[in-house]
Amino acid sequence: MRQIFLFSLLLQFIFFATSVRAEFGTWTEFKSPHFRLYSDLDTEQVERALLDFEVFRATLVELLHLDNKHFAPVDIYVFKSQNDYAKIQPNRKVSGFFMDTVRGPVMVVGPGNLRKLDLSTLYHEYLHYLLRVNSSFRYPRWFDEGIAELYSSLEYDENYVVIGKMANRAAGKYANSGLLDLKSLFTHTDIMSASNNIIQKYYSTAWLFVHFLQFSSVNGFDDYNDSLTKFLNLYNKGVAPLEAFEQSFVVSIDELQKQLERYNRKRILYAKRFTIPKFSLDYQSEKLNQGLLYANMSHLAFSKGQRKSSDKFLQQALELNDLKALSVQSFLLVRQGKTTQAMALLDGLVRTKNLDAEVYLNIGQAYKELTKRLSKRNDEMRRLAIYYLEQAKKKGRFSQTQVFLADLYWQIGEYQKSSEAIIAAVNLMPSNLYLNYKAGSYMVKMNNKEYANFYLGNVINWSKNSQQIAQAKIWLESL
Repeated sequence: MRQIFLFSLLLQFIFFATSVRAEFGTWTEFKSPHFRLYSDLDTEQVERALLDFEVFRATLVELLHLDNKHFAPVDIYVFKSQNDYAKIQPNRKVSGFFMDTVRGPVMVVGPGNLRKLDLSTLYHEYLHYLLRVNSSFRYPRWFDEGIAELYSSLEYDENYVVIGKMANRAAGKYANSGLLDLKSLFTHTDIMSASNNIIQKYYSTAWLFVHFLQFSSVNGFDDYNDSLTKFLNLYNKGVAPLEAFEQSFVVSIDELQKQLERYNRKRILYAKRFTIPKFSLDYQSEKLNQGLLYANMSHLAFSKGQRKSSDKFLQQALELNDLKALSVQSFLLVRQGKTTQAMALLDGLVRTKNLDAEVYLNIGQAYKELTKRLSKRNDEMRRLAIYYLEQAKKKGRFSQTQVFLADLYWQIGEYQKSSEAIIAAVNLMPSNLYLNYKAGSYMVKMNNKEYANFYLGNVINWSKNSQQIAQAKIWLESL
């Protein structure tokens, strides 16, 4: 009787009759060398969008001398309909957003003609991602923000790429907000705890100063590129900012401040033109399974706080028997305390052949959660969690898999495996703040000062969360 009961519960999830009309049209997945773009736009528009992103990436890799490594491709969702986009849109003013999630980087673009949309914010965030994943080099915050703002204005034609052209329009905006003095620019670390006025001045000065250092020679000033390179190298070695400046620049900081103010008063700031780099736009495309589409939309909506939309999309994915949605549901049932139903669903899922990495990851997460709910079967649930997470690791590259494994191995005292897992997690997503924060905390527990300083140093340098920065500093001080 118990087997019949459990089987009937499983049927409730796997063999739903489709009763809700699909709200989305047909979407297609386009895979280029470095991006996976999902959209219901026509192929011509999508090809142009892929071209934009590949040109942007290739230009940054060449001009900023980044290591041309291959990490997880960026997922891009481009909406055709405002009604569809509104279901995940965090607020009406946001035309697109970037998320550096533990399952990979995600860009979302709202509806409109892609060639007319302002994608500079997405490019800005993507540049942060590229700088951090392609190099262990640590940049000061002002340079990190300034270079992202500068290069996000990239424009190109068939032969050339132009960097800094938007500066002609931006100069007036930044002039009105005023400039922060360079000493403050160099020494501010927790900028987000400052007043709005200071924050605005910080970002505007960072943009202008990087433009000045990169393009001073084409705008009638001395060339400071060599000085900038020396400064960044010294900073990366741990030299204090003001000391690094004195060792790198032949002028005083006060004199450079005066030059920057004169630069800001110029009505026109010239840009630089470069030959367009070589790159490949080879891509493959296939129709996106409707159930998987709803499962992915559920994740996007949940990530942006749209819980009602997320729940609705998940329900629609479940009604289409999507395995990813079913595996997510198993975890949610555990969280709701419905362990019997969760176990029945998990039992059916693990008997299914050819599960992908993300489904195994969700199954492992559900069993990990069951270790907290089923105290008498704690060891059994932990073994199952480790087993299915190891299966996920074999099938695909998800940093979250490694995070869960690190936690589980730590619980049973296998500290070396735990350390290897958390380091592997960051190696998959080097730019992710949460992973650096998590890895840093593990390294503090293991008294690994070098790794703790590296990971928590990234948090201090990149985070905009004052509490996160404060906690990272406390951990480092405890070593």
